[in-house]
Order: sequence, then C-alpha cells, then structure tokens
Amino acid sequence: MDILKRRFGVLGVVLSRMGRGEDDSLVRALTETDGEVKSVGHSATLAEDVQDPDVLRRILLTLSEMVGRRARRYGCSGRRVSVTVRYHDFTTFSRQLSLDRPAWTSGEIYRASLRVLDRLELTEPIRLLGVSLGGLQFGQRQAALLPEETRHEALQRAVDRVNDRYGEFVLGSANLVHDLRGHRIISPAWRGKGIRDSTS
Repeated sequence: MDILKRRFGVLGVVLSRMGRGEDDSLVRALTETDGEVKSVGHSATLAEDVQDPDVLRRILLTLSEMVGRRARRYGCSGRRVSVTVRYHDFTTFSRQLSLDRPAWTSGEIYRASLRVLDRLELTEPIRLLGVSLGGLQFGQRQAALLPEETRHEALQRAVDRVNDRYGEFVLGSANLVHDLRGHRIISPAWRGKGIRDSTS
C-alpha cells in the first residue's frame, strides 16, 4: 500500500483496497439511484497522450455534442459547464464555468468548455478529457430571444431527430468523432451507456 500511496496519493490507497477486495460502500441494485441527478457528462480516455490544442478542441467538440444530446433527450439544461483533465500519472483536476443562462445546445456547451480549456495552464500532455453539464434544470427552458437563436435551436432539434433515427453523428460537424476513434468513451453521469469503444 505504501508504494501505491507514494505513487498515486489517495487514489493509491483506494487501488490497494480494491486489489484486496475491500469495499465498505452499500450494495445497490442496478436500477437504484442516489436521488436527484446532479449532472450529465462524458469523458474520453485517449489512446495516447495528446498535447496538440487543435486535437484537444476537436475532442472537446465531440464530447460537448454527446453531453448536449443526452441533456436534450432527458429534457434538461444546465448553468455550469465543467472540463476534467487527467495526465498520464493520474493527476486529475476539473475547472468549471458558470453561465448566464442555462445551456442545452451542443454549441453552447462547446463554447463554454472551450473557454475553460483555454484558461488552463497545462503542464503535461492529456490522457483523459471530460465535459459535464451541471446545475441542471428540468422542464421548460426559457425561449430564445433572438431569431438567430430560434433558428439554431430548431436546427439542433432537427439534427437530434435524424441522429436518433439513423445513429449517433450521422449529422454533425465535420470535426466530430474523427479524433475519438480508438479511444474509450465514458459516460459517468446517469450511467447511460457505460464504457464503450468509439469505433463500435
């Protein structure tokens, strides 16, 4: 345990206990939840360490689209966007941005997550990148005020309908998915689809 603790900190203690089969958490049925959902998110464990800002932005775009689609599917929007970063040595941290109004379109989520990423002082290449939407509100969302916003939201709904019918990312930005091929996509919030290979 001491070696793991020195190498990974608190996570090392958890890993040591897991390796010995020690777990004090309550046993729950798969259908049981902890109550109100607080956030919806996705993260990608990358096949290799990534430092190229353009690649990171495209990965962020894909994750933002996935988060947005799940939020819209469950009829919620959120006032907080968080970005999680993990280095190869398991150093992990998250930063967030509070929004003036609840976001639910993929573009809103992406622009907010991009602002968070651009503020980070990254000291190492990234092994995991995640995006989540928090401060959730369910039900009716405030109507768009500008005609351009109204058109964009109508387009977002139309794209969702096509992707729901024919498969994820059938329609979307040309930058989507390409940089996630071969990586592991994780949907920690709501355990929607668990872990899956992005090429499947």
